[in-house]
Amino acid sequence: MAEERERLVKKVSYDMPRATKNKVEAIVFKQLQEQKHIEEMEPVDPELTLRPDTSKTLRVSTAKKYYHNGKWEMSTVEKEECWSCCMNADPNSEGCVAVKVDKQRWILSSYT
Repeated sequence: MAEERERLVKKVSYDMPRATKNKVEAIVFKQLQEQKHIEEMEPVDPELTLRPDTSKTLRVSTAKKYYHNGKWEMSTVEKEECWSCCMNADPNSEGCVAVKVDKQRWILSSYT
């Protein structure tokens, strides 16, 4: 610690040649205290970050939901039943309108 102090006194004296002895001592004391404070703040365990692990709670879980916005009815053009929105002839098709649904989001539109 003493050699570190002497090194800092020489450095500050060289950087500030007109500084008084009291000012040099004050600057050296402040720098030593800052170094000591930084050393105390470093955690012993490098894995210890003092921050919570939010990888489980802040996950984004979105899914796509497909549906038809039309009606399953008899088409006058094709003369068979189909969806009126996309003209798909399969009644169990996935859907032509895709919506992203966030599973973590609160639904406030109704009581159920």
